Amino acid sequence: MIKRGLLILFSIALLFACESGEEEVNKPKRLIEKSTFVSLMVDLHVLEAHFHRLYLRPQMYVASLDSSSRLLFDKYDVTKDEFNENLNYYSAMPDTIYTIYESALDTINQRVAKGNVINQ
Repeated sequence: MIKRGLLILFSIALLFACESGEEEVNKPKRLIEKSTFVSLMVDLHVLEAHFHRLYLRPQMYVASLDSSSRLLFDKYDVTKDEFNENLNYYSAMPDTIYTIYESALDTINQRVAKGNVINQ
């Protein structure tokens, strides 16, 4: 299950990395530091993987995932809109978004190796 999630995360990273770098994206009003952004992405991915493992079909857990995601955004003192603005900003820079996703994957792999994916 974790391997499938990692494949999905890598596929998303590849998708964003392949987008044209010519698109001009304004710097967000509130730029989330890359290390914080990586941590938030890891936590969001682990949360989604947890719900997917329990329910298998996104239609069954979308409301719970949305509610839980809001708790994570609160934990990081970030709004969903700020997260999306930062994702768009970083995604416009292929090297940067690749590095962010690579860091997220490394973090998840380290957690899996330690047997402690959720609590870290």
